[in-house]
Amino acid sequence: MRTLLLCLAASLAPMIGACTPVRSTLRPPYLVAGAWYSEAELAARAQQRCLSDGRTAAQLPPARFTTDGCTLVHDGSNAECCIEHDMSYWCGGGANLRVAADRELRRCVAIRSGERAARAFYAGVRIGGSRWWPFPWRWGYGFPWPDAEGLTVR
Repeated sequence: MRTLLLCLAASLAPMIGACTPVRSTLRPPYLVAGAWYSEAELAARAQQRCLSDGRTAAQLPPARFTTDGCTLVHDGSNAECCIEHDMSYWCGGGANLRVAADRELRRCVAIRSGERAARAFYAGVRIGGSRWWPFPWRWGYGFPWPDAEGLTVR
């Protein structure tokens, strides 16, 4: 199954664009955890998120942090949840970190928009956020595709 997904993703990559987003589509200031951040401050917060997950400075994603808020859906009251989720997705890492990030998104959206919306968001990120998809919103998008764990020697 993994081989099939990788082959499918590789064949779609030229059409979809397996690149890391080069700019955020939301505009600063960004509201996260009740505080307002500039673009540089949010990038620093994203780097701290990676470091708190056990990475060293040398293991940070090579691409700069970007956010599009709630990918493919209206941000509404969930923008803060989605920006936090984007930070985790930018960092990437092991599958356990992705599960934790997706569960935290579901919890946050449930508080702000209800359980039905939370289930929809959760299903969307579990299906569409796999590191094997060549999408710019995939798990580990701060690393070159498909290296969502930062294992490629640079």
